[in-house]
Amino acid sequence: MGRKIRVIVGSKSAIKVGAVEAAVAELGLEADVIGVETDSGVSPQPFGKQETLNGALARALEAQASDPEAYAVGIENGLVKEKGIAHDVAYVVVLTPKIELVCLLSRAVQVPAELAQASWDSGQNKTAGALEAQRSGCDPADPHRVWSDGKTDRKTILTDAVREALLAAIRTEGEPS
Repeated sequence: MGRKIRVIVGSKSAIKVGAVEAAVAELGLEADVIGVETDSGVSPQPFGKQETLNGALARALEAQASDPEAYAVGIENGLVKEKGIAHDVAYVVVLTPKIELVCLLSRAVQVPAELAQASWDSGQNKTAGALEAQRSGCDPADPHRVWSDGKTDRKTILTDAVREALLAAIRTEGEPS
C-alpha cells in the first residue's frame, strides 16, 4: 500500500497494542506498531463518554508527542450508562502526522449493574473488570468474555474500532506514498 508507516499506541497494554497490530494487519498496512507508556489523566475506571474520551485523547496526544511523524492512537475504556444500563465502551482517538483527528466509539458490552455500582462506590479506583475478576476469576483486562457470554472479547472489540478509526485517518490524510 505504499511506504511503511509508524503507529504509536499510547499504552503498553498487550491487549491495546495487539488490537492495533491486528487492525494494521487487517488493513494490509506496512507499519511498525510501538506501544509507549502514557497517562490517561482520568480515573482508573472512567465513567461517562466525556471522561472516557478525555482519557483516549490524552493518550493519543502523549503518543503523538513522542513521534510527531507517526500515527498516534489513544484507547480508553469506560463505563457509560444509557437508560439505566451500564455498558463498557472504548473511545479510539487517532492523530495523523498532519494532526488530523479521528475519534470513534467501540461496540458496547453490558456490564452487570452491581459491578458498575461497586466501581462507582470505590471512587472509580476499582475497575469493573477487576471486580469481575474477583468474582469469576477472569482476566481483569478482559471481562468482556464473561459479560458477553463468550461471544466476544476486548481485543476483538478494540481491533474493530481501531481498524475503522485508522482507515478514516488514512483516508483523511491521504494514502501514504
